[in-house]
Amino acid sequence: MRPSFALLAALAFVAAAAPASARTTLWCSSELPTGSEQTADATLLAYQRARSKLCAGDVAGAVSGLAAIAPAMKATHRNDGTHYLDFARSYFYALLAARHDAEARRFLSSVERDQQWKPATAERLFWKGDYPASFAAYVADDARVLRNPDQQAAHTRDPHLIAALQAVRAGKLDAAVSDMKAVTDSASLYALMLGNLYAQKRDWPEAFATWVGAAAAGPEFPMMEWYVFDEWNFAALEMLYYYRAHAPTA
Repeated sequence: MRPSFALLAALAFVAAAAPASARTTLWCSSELPTGSEQTADATLLAYQRARSKLCAGDVAGAVSGLAAIAPAMKATHRNDGTHYLDFARSYFYALLAARHDAEARRFLSSVERDQQWKPATAERLFWKGDYPASFAAYVADDARVLRNPDQQAAHTRDPHLIAALQAVRAGKLDAAVSDMKAVTDSASLYALMLGNLYAQKRDWPEAFATWVGAAAAGPEFPMMEWYVFDEWNFAALEMLYYYRAHAPTA
């Protein structure tokens, strides 16, 4: 189940108000199915223990526990639902929270290579500070959100996306945020776009909470028999890494 934008905003407010030792709960602000799964699998149980440590603020314990099971997760749980994807998110978050930047970069890059993902024009434009062009590129991506054939045939672009783009071009970021919150469709793309607006406003608690939500969102219409990352999950993870200096600290 995906968190709503309102819930993400509330979680971000809590993270901003909480003492530093509690802020790592932000990394657990979106549910990952493997974290609450009933299982007898020793590796998955170890994952659950390590994620619980991350959620409780024990960053060092989380990093140690997740590192210990990394080979087993990749070897035996890579294509069985969300298990490896949830592990990858959690391990990346733990490394960021621990300020193990180089290791976080290596790990995320390895997962991206496995999935054959590279930053798109929209990400590169955002990092260069060309926010209107980046936002326009993301609006154009609306047509590529994965939907079932009937949904795709009936899909029309939400007018709030165009209104948000016009607001970004006019420098009216509060209006752009309001328009993005009014988008009725759900996909990691839209959460990513909202998080980027918060980053543009330098509202880092909101940005990080919304990016975590975007990274947790899955395709509306998963293909084949397994669940996969989509490209905007990776874009959200890249935003978390790129702006890691503003991340909550343990």
